[in-house]
Amino acid sequence: MYRGSHFFNNLMKNPITLNFSSAELPGKDITGNLPDDCKYRIPYANAAELIELVEGVAICQYYSHILYFMDVIEFKLHTDLYASFSVDKPSLFQFFMLQGKIAFFTLDQQPIAQALTGICYTTYNEPGEYFFRLPAGVHCLCCFALQPRWLQMKINSHLGLYPFVEKMDDHEVLYGHLPSCMMNKKISDDLLALFNLEETAKNDLESTQSLILKRIIAEYQKLVQIKLSHPIYRIRDYLEEKYIDFELNNQKLIEAFHITEKTLIENFKKEFNITPHSYLTKVRMQHAKLMLTKDKKDVLEVYGAVGYKDMHSFSIQFRKFFGYPPSDHH
Repeated sequence: MYRGSHFFNNLMKNPITLNFSSAELPGKDITGNLPDDCKYRIPYANAAELIELVEGVAICQYYSHILYFMDVIEFKLHTDLYASFSVDKPSLFQFFMLQGKIAFFTLDQQPIAQALTGICYTTYNEPGEYFFRLPAGVHCLCCFALQPRWLQMKINSHLGLYPFVEKMDDHEVLYGHLPSCMMNKKISDDLLALFNLEETAKNDLESTQSLILKRIIAEYQKLVQIKLSHPIYRIRDYLEEKYIDFELNNQKLIEAFHITEKTLIENFKKEFNITPHSYLTKVRMQHAKLMLTKDKKDVLEVYGAVGYKDMHSFSIQFRKFFGYPPSDHH
């Protein structure tokens, strides 16, 4: 297993530890000596490592700033890679998929998110272990662990951020996402400018980095507001709010939002990679598991509270979703 190093004492720490079961240890220190085929080269990186994997190689570059911690990772894989990462404290991330594709999963293998080339999003993660899968090929990603205050400062000007921040502050969910957006030219150009910065007599590196990243985040938020104004996000929010209603189904959504079933299913699946019915099931199961584990409630107290008419149908769905019966939590 490879555990990503924590190199820094005074600046922001990396809350993520990468776990590779197939790594040949230790990772090779290549700080200042990156391979010629490394696509993204961070001249001010605090450290860089080459990690030899059975599936290929990973090149990790790290930089610690007072407001964020940056990881830039390039994978060159000849076979699929399945690995995990651990988060050691509640953390806020800005994620960019620069090349390739990736899929994230929970510990019990429930899908979290997937990203293709050009996708970016803000995500919140509670402490725990998360899994990811990369297919054979070349994949490049960048992740900024952020000081949460930048988001708190934006709430008044971006009202769509309220639900996300409330979930984050309540610590009631394992993870949360703002919408995935395709990077526009402004974000792409600024990201490359941030990567390529070099300190000169006329350039205060840290303040320039901070300025560019804030600009990137502000541009992403503009894209988010456009997405959140789309009816399909109101439908998603409706499902998350009304999941306790055992009569909630596609027909009720059609009537409430004046939309055809075909448009409902196609648009929802296009945006969230899941049907409305499956999303509702996911929301119900997540709440049920939380009630069983964190609140220590009995199954008899749970099924009605998450929108099921009887315990039998709830138990069948729970086992189908998680792979084990709800009674296993007691």
